[in-house]
Amino acid sequence: LFTPYSREKNHIFQVTERTITEGQIARLIRILPLLKLEDLARAILQEKSPLLVFGLINCFLQQAIDEKSLNNNSLQWAAELPHHSLFQEKVLETDFTQAARQALTFLCELSYIESRLQKGFQRQNEIAPLLDWYKSSGSYRLELAHARARSALRVIEPEELREELKKYLKEVRERIHGFLEDVDLNLSDLIKKDQKGFFTHPRLSTNVLRDLVLRASREPSDKTRLWILIFDGMRLDTWEEVVKKALSSLLEVSEEKLYLCPLPSYTDIARTSLLAGRLPSEWEDYQGKYTSDHNILASRLFGLGREEGKRKLRIVVGSETDYGQERLDFDVRSHNILIYNLSDDWIHNFRGDIKDLNDDIDGRLRRTILPDLESRIAEDDFVILTSDHGFIELLKNKEVKIPVSENLKEDEIVYRYLKGGKYEIGLTVQWIGDEPYTVATGRSWYGRPKGKFSRYSHGGVSLDEMVVPGVVLKKVTKPIIDFEMSLPEEFEFLEDSPAAIEIEVLNRGNRESAFTLAVETEVGQGKTFERRLTPKLRDRLDFHFTPELAMKSIRFVLSYKDAEGIEKQDSRRIGVQITPKKGKIEIDTSALDRLDQI
Repeated sequence: LFTPYSREKNHIFQVTERTITEGQIARLIRILPLLKLEDLARAILQEKSPLLVFGLINCFLQQAIDEKSLNNNSLQWAAELPHHSLFQEKVLETDFTQAARQALTFLCELSYIESRLQKGFQRQNEIAPLLDWYKSSGSYRLELAHARARSALRVIEPEELREELKKYLKEVRERIHGFLEDVDLNLSDLIKKDQKGFFTHPRLSTNVLRDLVLRASREPSDKTRLWILIFDGMRLDTWEEVVKKALSSLLEVSEEKLYLCPLPSYTDIARTSLLAGRLPSEWEDYQGKYTSDHNILASRLFGLGREEGKRKLRIVVGSETDYGQERLDFDVRSHNILIYNLSDDWIHNFRGDIKDLNDDIDGRLRRTILPDLESRIAEDDFVILTSDHGFIELLKNKEVKIPVSENLKEDEIVYRYLKGGKYEIGLTVQWIGDEPYTVATGRSWYGRPKGKFSRYSHGGVSLDEMVVPGVVLKKVTKPIIDFEMSLPEEFEFLEDSPAAIEIEVLNRGNRESAFTLAVETEVGQGKTFERRLTPKLRDRLDFHFTPELAMKSIRFVLSYKDAEGIEKQDSRRIGVQITPKKGKIEIDTSALDRLDQI
């Protein structure tokens, strides 16, 4: 057990796993000397047989449930599971491979959720730090992680264990919503405290095109066109987990920043403000009169005259449709704005969870949008990607539903905002010449007297609804696979005291690819890491070992294949200083060597 498998061993496991049952797996695990959760965790990390991985995970979960210890402390080790051998491209395929991967996913997501919630949330006094924390902390993906764990739960055996885990996931979901409620109320408090400051804040989405196009001097020319891609209704988890990964083979990210859309966070206000670079009170045509015409407002933002805007600017809404593509084929413009209805058109009637939703978006993106973009965008073109708004998943809890019956028409009550009057619960926003809006804060929503529940909506104050990315992209014309290893210049450790070395590997290329990092010492301690890394991201690898006086250096070897398939290697040997442990008696055995010569 827990040793590398030869081709013959792989064949034996493939044959065995066709007929073995879950009950037999459980009996097999029980006879192994794995008495503690730590033993099971170590075995799961090292094992390569899908059958045994699946069985070990079920055993771990059962024991953790029995001991009432399924929490952050017992799941910290599972943070390493995304790099498990069963997630690699070349893996032993048996009848249990997919079940084992799903079980690993279940543990991965639970570990992430528990770790994030354990760290907690410290309220911020400014909008910019809150935005940056939201992304860097990974809090934006808590709901998606829970949905993925719930989907993976179906493979867990036996049924009694699965039912106990469902109860646990329900409790975890409540903790997630409480956590996100605190974060969203922090945002609403900051806006209420200084609403004028919010609507003039540099991180408002009215500045996306100003920052990334105008101030960055990305002016199109006869040879270089400007493409602005607006993915309607794209949440941050969708950008980070789906869209960014899908685009990586075509477009590489060169700059990225988060913004907040104006209020109410629904399409008419958010999208028009984005294209105008101005709030509704400043939407004016060439004569200074109010307008919401996207073409006029965008033309004015880019400094194009009325006739010049007609010649140089085009906006295609729903550009994934045949009609949109026909318009694109019609002529070539210097300024191109493509609005893809990634989720907003159908989100209000969608009944699946966040995982199902992102899976659907991934399919639509790869089937229709990517091929379209690949044929349009040239090597030297400027590409800006953003969104107008996101959306929030509404809860059916009575505690968050706000009944509304005060002289408002049905179409004036839109779950996350009210139009046509001030309301005591929420945040009031009013634009010049428009009726006031009252927008919901936190996880609350407004209920129509005769309305039906809708699972997803937008318009209110929450980071799920308001956060939009501003991204500068460049078309990938030549694939580059290049990894860089970062290490300290020297090491100093105490003898026999557990130590760890932190190694960073950066993917400097524009393709997701695999690398291997081998760490070796002169006394036989070592470890080999096998990882995959997306472009421009870093991976931190920790080598744990026990220092010995005989250690003089540690060797690190980073290996990968470049885009041409040529093996590349970065090998370094770094000196080590070991401080002897006080009070330890060392016995000199060198005289024994001379006895051999007698």
